Amino acid sequence: MSLPALSLLLLAAAFHAGWNMLLKQSGEKYILLWWAAMLTTLLALPVLVSGGAPAMNIWPFVIFSALTEVAYMVTLAYAYEQSDFSLVYPIARGTAPAVLAVWAVLL
Repeated sequence: MSLPALSLLLLAAAFHAGWNMLLKQSGEKYILLWWAAMLTTLLALPVLVSGGAPAMNIWPFVIFSALTEVAYMVTLAYAYEQSDFSLVYPIARGTAPAVLAVWAVLL
């Protein structure tokens, strides 16, 4: 793996862990999540405006994906309210690939 690719990978991992630590330490977790969702939406708008919007038949999947992500974020915030970062973070990170593998086999 090239050094720039490895550097980007490590930077992304640090940002991800930092974001989760920020969520854990936040007193207003759901407000933080709302702002994160709004920022993500604003960052996606240029793609939609520039003609990069998916075909009409893909929108149900886009909406389902967005709703699934919101459910995940709310569940993650609830888990951080109930338990320690050292327990929740590895479970949350390990569950997604496992669920994805199951869905890939099923579909």
